[in-house]
Amino acid sequence: MHLRTGAEQPIVFPEVCPSCGDAIDRSQERWRCVRGRACRAIASIDYAVGRDQLDVEGRSWSPGR
Repeated sequence: MHLRTGAEQPIVFPEVCPSCGDAIDRSQERWRCVRGRACRAIASIDYAVGRDQLDVEGRSWSPGR
């Protein structure tokens, strides 16, 4: 079965990291952001503390409780 139609488009690889905009390390088979794990840290923190994601209202700790 031939699955190609002739309408295929070439894959465009990003020049910069789509998450943070920093450079991409192409020295290995698997390309990665040069910031490593720190790349997603800011996005993860922003998501976690978003108003709808983490409902912590009334959950503060106070001494004597």
